[in-house]
Amino acid sequence: MLKSINVEEAVNLIKSNDDIQLIDVRSQMEIDMSGTIEGSILVDLNDPKSEKLVNSLDKEKKYLLYCASGSRSILLGIYMDKSGFLKVYNLKDAGYGQLAIALKDMGK
Repeated sequence: MLKSINVEEAVNLIKSNDDIQLIDVRSQMEIDMSGTIEGSILVDLNDPKSEKLVNSLDKEKKYLLYCASGSRSILLGIYMDKSGFLKVYNLKDAGYGQLAIALKDMGK
């Protein structure tokens, strides 16, 4: 199941699910420049090792995907959905910056 959600829904999902795994779908260079959300797994779509990393993840677990704007994370979300992942959430119409600010505001 792939569901696209907004920032408010993403924050509520994180608050109510301690077991959710965040996946940062940006490049290492972007993360080096702006940071990442603590505990996130990096999946750079330009890195050939990323497919193996994603395929090694638990398909039963909940995942929240984010990138800079939502375009790369939706691509990964579609791949994960077609690969049998059961609970994949994509941050739409927003990206790392907006999510990081919202999480900081809630004290996470």
